[in-house]
Amino acid sequence: MTTMSPTVSEQDVDLKLRTMRYFWSQGYFVRKNVPVVESASRPQFTDIDVLGIKLDEEFNGSYVVCDCKSGLTNGTRERLFWLSGVMRYFGASRGLFIRSQMMPRKYSELAESLGIVAIPADQLTELEKSYSIDSRKSVGPFCKEQGKAEAILGSLKQYSRDIHDYVRIDYWRDPPHLQTFSLIAKCRDLIRIQNLDEDNRVFQLAYVFSILSLSVVRFARQVLFMPMSEREEIIGLGLLGGRTSYLEKKELMHNFYGFMVAEIEKRYKAKYPVPERTFVENLVPRYAKYLADLVLRLCNQPRVAIGLPRIMDLLAFESVLRDGSVSGKDIVGSVEGVSVEDLVRLTKDFLAFAQRSGLTNPYVEHVFEEAVKRIGP
Repeated sequence: MTTMSPTVSEQDVDLKLRTMRYFWSQGYFVRKNVPVVESASRPQFTDIDVLGIKLDEEFNGSYVVCDCKSGLTNGTRERLFWLSGVMRYFGASRGLFIRSQMMPRKYSELAESLGIVAIPADQLTELEKSYSIDSRKSVGPFCKEQGKAEAILGSLKQYSRDIHDYVRIDYWRDPPHLQTFSLIAKCRDLIRIQNLDEDNRVFQLAYVFSILSLSVVRFARQVLFMPMSEREEIIGLGLLGGRTSYLEKKELMHNFYGFMVAEIEKRYKAKYPVPERTFVENLVPRYAKYLADLVLRLCNQPRVAIGLPRIMDLLAFESVLRDGSVSGKDIVGSVEGVSVEDLVRLTKDFLAFAQRSGLTNPYVEHVFEEAVKRIGP
């Protein structure tokens, strides 16, 4: 019997998943095939093979971007310059250029001059050994069912291209406060879609919850060093881009209200039915008070909070997608002084925020309630 060698595509996928596993073991939140805009004049996209984000105890996000291919091509030089540009775009602290074989010296020197670490796949194997990483372990976003996950997320296009494109593409361009604001709106839209398979909807929401939790923790940084008496106001204003942006929007709302009152009086000889105060107060979303409560809890437990996005990711891929259990060791092993119980408690706080903010339905709530029960030691 003749044994067929893996295709280049399969080798690329394997290299990406190994890279994700390595950075996950170092405490990163990881994604593969992250689209970025290659041309501002035309909506042309290219993918980052692996993107990693690591939060520190002050909620700063440190990025690493990786280009993973099974071989060298004639475009290696251009790809290195591309990776350098992506690093600047994200403000990444590191860029890795991983290939299946050793690179020629000229490329290694170019990579070094651009601040990129170029390594062969064999070196990745050595790193796995050095950090005692189980190469058979496939969990979360690099689980064996990640292909199924991609298909479910991709199917969202036929129901809402707007939700799909924001979650998969546009999300990565925005700062944390806009990510938070936008994702909450997308979750509400996703809940309202008719004729959507409920199991698919739950996983899509679970996936959004994981990146929403990442955004909320990063958003909390602007509150962490503020006096307690100012935190709630800062959170509400922060969703709108800060105090200056809020005041500008408030002035626009006042002016628009005056225009509406005059138009309705002129056209229909009637009074505008909404009081001006109520009209302007709606500028700050009603869920802001629930978000404030969650953010305050995050700020009270920063070491626990930085593990929230990763445990939400495990719930999405391990519990919701695979209907399996979640090991707390996959999270707390990278965060000193944090227990599984601490993480479970904060996870419940996040899910309570989602429920109170109208981001769930009874079936979603039931699935997550059962999922949280399956978080083990």
